[in-house]
Amino acid sequence: MKPTNVQDFQLLLSLAHRLGVEVLQAPAPDAAQLESRFFALAGSWQSEETGEELNAQLQAARLSNRGEVTL
Repeated sequence: MKPTNVQDFQLLLSLAHRLGVEVLQAPAPDAAQLESRFFALAGSWQSEETGEELNAQLQAARLSNRGEVTL
């Protein structure tokens, strides 16, 4: 995913804020700057849990109000 417009960039800033990632803002970034900032955030999450443990936590936290589905 590459942010190519201001709305995408604002969404990424919002997500970074929610994750507690410090982001330095510059006025009106161009597409290359947006891509650079986006990829700077990638991989910045640090946790004690392994990827498998995080995945298991996410799976366990899923809620569904749909009944059983037969395929």
